[in-house]
Amino acid sequence: MGDVYLLDTNMLGPFADDRPEGEVQENTRRFREHLRATRDARFAISAITVGEIEWGLRSAPPHFPPEKEKEIRRIVASFDLVFDVSRATAAGAYGSARASLFAKYAPKTERRRRGRARHIEDLLEMPGAKPLGIQENDLWIASVAMEHNLVLLSGDNNLQHIKGVCPNLHLENWLEP
Repeated sequence: MGDVYLLDTNMLGPFADDRPEGEVQENTRRFREHLRATRDARFAISAITVGEIEWGLRSAPPHFPPEKEKEIRRIVASFDLVFDVSRATAAGAYGSARASLFAKYAPKTERRRRGRARHIEDLLEMPGAKPLGIQENDLWIASVAMEHNLVLLSGDNNLQHIKGVCPNLHLENWLEP
């Protein structure tokens, strides 16, 4: 079996786009070139992506076309590989990656404050993801990819922050040249 690619949520559009070649944007054409070049590859999504899609559908405007909602749900349901977030994900890849991001990107005042922690609750107050240069769900998706040694396909540039502290993250962006 070939590589297993974990699709970030932003890759579902190009992956599922079935319009003729002449009707798609250049980034979708690039994605399709990579797709054709992969042999024996499998594609998966994470439970985080399922949650992001469901949130998007449930918060969509009332006039969102029902047929489009049905099509999106069909695409999500078509994946036979959906990786869950487990205790191992949280304790392993996520905890390690977030600690490394904190050490590299957190404001110095926050790092000093944590250095003076005396109680477990002092350690539980984390800075948000924004000061670390990431989005929280991206860190979870990257953690799933690292835990299972998957290639993460994403168009999010902020994942470079995670890659910078987690060299074992196999990250590719098929939308860029």
